[in-house]
Amino acid sequence: MALTDFKIRGAKPAEKPYRLSDGGGLFLEIRPNGSKLWRYAYRLDSKQKLLAIGTLQDVSLADARAAMRLAKSQVKLGQDPVQQRKIAKARSEESALNTLAENAEEWFASAEKGWSASHRDRSRRYLDQRILPDIGKWPIREVTPADVLKLLRKAEKGGPHVAIVTRQTLSAVFEHAIINLRADSDPTHPVRRAIKKPPVSHAVAHSDSTMGKLLASLDCYTGHRETAIAVELLALTFVRTKELRTAKWSNVDWDAKTPLLKIDAGEMKKRRKHWVPLAPRAVALLRELQAISGGGVYLFPNRRDAKKPMSREAVNMGLKYLGMNEISGHDFRATASTWLHEDGHPSAVVDMQLSHAKTNKTSAAYNHAEFLPDRIKMMNRWADHLAKLKQRQSRQPKP
Repeated sequence: MALTDFKIRGAKPAEKPYRLSDGGGLFLEIRPNGSKLWRYAYRLDSKQKLLAIGTLQDVSLADARAAMRLAKSQVKLGQDPVQQRKIAKARSEESALNTLAENAEEWFASAEKGWSASHRDRSRRYLDQRILPDIGKWPIREVTPADVLKLLRKAEKGGPHVAIVTRQTLSAVFEHAIINLRADSDPTHPVRRAIKKPPVSHAVAHSDSTMGKLLASLDCYTGHRETAIAVELLALTFVRTKELRTAKWSNVDWDAKTPLLKIDAGEMKKRRKHWVPLAPRAVALLRELQAISGGGVYLFPNRRDAKKPMSREAVNMGLKYLGMNEISGHDFRATASTWLHEDGHPSAVVDMQLSHAKTNKTSAAYNHAEFLPDRIKMMNRWADHLAKLKQRQSRQPKP
């Protein structure tokens, strides 16, 4: 006769263990100490076996019957329920240890060796601030596209770029896990187009009047002096913003006949070292900057953590503070390139100073010192031009 809740809860312990059968091999074992244990008896490969389902305290009559039905279906397939439970437990324990954080740290440790310092710091920052706090403790196989999308929507509050880099970083972690057989698929792939990329903002070549206005306004800048110096050095050297803000004092060669800023290959977009001749005005600005940050590593250290370079937003925020919203740090490259070509400087010399890739595949290997005498003259010529623009603007009557 099938058991009832009333009957099993009213069963009293005896001197010896005894069983109350529910039929089909399922029974409740009552022990002398009062314990009531669900068991399922079955035969497999001509052997009698017993599956421990759980205590009455933890497993109801309905749940015990459900567990029996699952075990019966396994037996019909020739599977041993006891062995299947051990396998499931092992997989569960493995899954608990195989977290996204464990895979992320392993990916980071293996990949950072080939990265620049800035890329390493950015990847570390995205892991620590955007990914691991939310889903780091999760078993990596349990992360779904819906979970990723929720993470990206949260990151998107910092801007589309933040969400896009978050997805790219997370995808790299999953790719590493898949290669090492710790994940089956990349859940970032189905939502890769969920975040719309902002329109590409191309560099703009600004007019002489705009450049003169900017340079003159730097003398009245009331923010941090190093920000004003960074803006003017970008105009004078027309290096990429990242290349200047991550430059170190060890990169400045004061002893060369013409002082040079020697940018490390790891900080360059093309991963090759680059020499920037420094005109007298650029040298004067660097000497002034020495009194501010010369005791540290970076020309422009981060104000919150001197072990890190200036933030990527600092220059553009400084330009906005000056009211020059139409100018970005990258525009100085297009502005200088346009004027230098119009001034008659050979394209090869201008492109070399811009550190542009050679388009001729048969060209000799890139030489950071190529055309250096011509580049020195060109940089001095450009600095003189900027000085004239500033002087001309300063003479303008003030409104």
